[in-house]
Amino acid sequence: MTDSFPAPALYVGQVVHARHASPHHRFAQPVLYCLLNLQTISALARKCQLFGHNQLNLFSFYDRDHGARDGSDLLDWVHGQLLQAEIPLPGGPVCLLAQPRVLGHVFNPLSVIYCHDPAGVLRAVIYEVHNTYGEAHSYVAAVSDGAGAASAGVSHTAAKTFRVSPFQPLSGAYDFALQPPGETAHLTVSLRRHSGNPLLTARLDGERRPFTDRSLMAEFLRLPLSSLRTTTAIYRHGTKIWLKSRRAARLRPRLQGPQGSSEPF
Repeated sequence: MTDSFPAPALYVGQVVHARHASPHHRFAQPVLYCLLNLQTISALARKCQLFGHNQLNLFSFYDRDHGARDGSDLLDWVHGQLLQAEIPLPGGPVCLLAQPRVLGHVFNPLSVIYCHDPAGVLRAVIYEVHNTYGEAHSYVAAVSDGAGAASAGVSHTAAKTFRVSPFQPLSGAYDFALQPPGETAHLTVSLRRHSGNPLLTARLDGERRPFTDRSLMAEFLRLPLSSLRTTTAIYRHGTKIWLKSRRAARLRPRLQGPQGSSEPF
């Protein structure tokens, strides 16, 4: 197993959000994600002229965007998270799937850290959630034997302990389902409460591209300021949900007949 495993890559695709509870809402957003080996980011930055590590470039990665968010060593933070969760240190490559900074801007609603053993078998996953208030929280989970194979799916459930959306209470549970990145990357997150039915679902689907200057420039021309588009989409669709909620609140009294029965309209 080489030190560069898994190889860095770009993943080009889309994120689809679906709100299943009232008010219903759905949208799809094109995205660009990077798969980075945390042990070799500096070497990658020296190789690619359009990619910087802790310095401004067309595309860049800053340590302070993840982990302790103070610029400290991200690998040390990962090891600390695993130890806190009582998960043995796998001792192999640690890779991050996240949106890169584009001209200095980034926002990652969810990034994923894959922790492998020396043979390249996935042993643990850290789901790092960010909200628009600049806060972050991580859900850490072990991967059972055999579940980390490239052809197999990985699933985890975690109680929600971090506020993300003003439209959802601080309760319920997340269901995470993913396949380790290969030629494609897939990740689904569902939020549910006691009923067991999902309140909302977010899904990432991406296709692998080589991590080269040529690919970076092609993706910048295809989807300029991709990270800013993500932030803009969150506020735009949040406003639409709020307007739908206001409209439903205005209509609700009109739908109540005598003794609370529903009236047709």
